[in-house]
Amino acid sequence: MFDQYFDVFLADTEEGKEEHFKLRYKVYCEEMGFEDKEKFPNEQEKDHWDDHSVHFIIRHKDSGQWVGAMRLVIQQDGKLPFSELSEVDRSIVGSRPGVEISRVCLVQDIRRRVIDSNKTSSGAPSPLLNRGHLTRSLVWGLFRAASLYCEQYDYEDSYTLCTKAFARIVSREGFKVDQIGGVCNHRGERFPFKFEVSDFLANSLWDNDYKVGYKLFSEIEHENYIGLEQVA
Repeated sequence: MFDQYFDVFLADTEEGKEEHFKLRYKVYCEEMGFEDKEKFPNEQEKDHWDDHSVHFIIRHKDSGQWVGAMRLVIQQDGKLPFSELSEVDRSIVGSRPGVEISRVCLVQDIRRRVIDSNKTSSGAPSPLLNRGHLTRSLVWGLFRAASLYCEQYDYEDSYTLCTKAFARIVSREGFKVDQIGGVCNHRGERFPFKFEVSDFLANSLWDNDYKVGYKLFSEIEHENYIGLEQVA
């Protein structure tokens, strides 16, 4: 179902990164109020970790809307964002190449399961849009893309800072996650968790969906260029 309705793109161009930052601004500044709008006059939410990150965005195929985002922060000198917020065992972080899944966000229309085009291109209702698992499906799509990227570039461990409730959802899906530190107050109670990329990719969730993994944003730019050539 995910592959039928959504695409994940790696923002491998400046335009792609701008789309990613603008979506984060929309969610974190305008919709949720987690970040101060005044700090981002160009309406692109970012911080110093973005210079050491790769960025993903999700597009709804039928409407063309950008509906979700996530970044992968690449470990720098054994440090990742969560280590600045929570006390962790330093021997756990930095012993192997690792990344942190961070800034996972979905636009309000998706969180409410409403987007501009609620029908497929054939005119038939899109069943995925009305199901309670929509949000989780998009998160799994992002996590799948992240894990495939990690596998390609030999990052063995992945970390994330999340609620225990979300960690339970991940565990119920059959993923092995380990809490590696204490609670911190970051937009509510959050805990650091770790999972192994190889274990994550071995999950049966990927057997029938999420096959595409991710595409490159530059592919969109290339398609647009070819389209302009054909019109000319």
